[in-house]
Amino acid sequence: MSNLLNDMYFDESLVVLDLEAKKSEEALTKLASVLQEKGVAKDSFTPAILKREKEYPTGLMCEELAVAIPHTDAEHVNKQAIAIAILKEPVQFVQMGTESDMVDVKVMFMLAIKEPHKQMDFLQALMFAFMSKDKLSTLAKCKTTQEVAECFKGFFEEL
Repeated sequence: MSNLLNDMYFDESLVVLDLEAKKSEEALTKLASVLQEKGVAKDSFTPAILKREKEYPTGLMCEELAVAIPHTDAEHVNKQAIAIAILKEPVQFVQMGTESDMVDVKVMFMLAIKEPHKQMDFLQALMFAFMSKDKLSTLAKCKTTQEVAECFKGFFEEL
């Protein structure tokens, strides 16, 4: 799992701090647009993310705080990457595995996966990282995009 980030484009330009959104759809659209602006995702990415989130919610209550891990099909991706948003105020997302249970998401990890066979590896590595005490709350408190990028990369050093 340690090579997770070797297989994905990620740097501070894919980090959004204090993302303001009232609803999950707004948060998803804003973060997806970052991936599209960087050329990582195709124009079809945002509608595909929104559609998939409705069908397969990605809100997840971790020990420290709630996150969302939105992703969609490889056909909407130009280059494998991950974008991160720290929300200014938590936004309600439907909890993974439910149809209507809500969680207040503070951090989004948006995956743009080009190699579908690696999707489960990425999700498992993220879940494993989320289980480590204080990692998510430390990430959520970062003050600069560079700090977020460094903190996130540190998630995987011991994997």
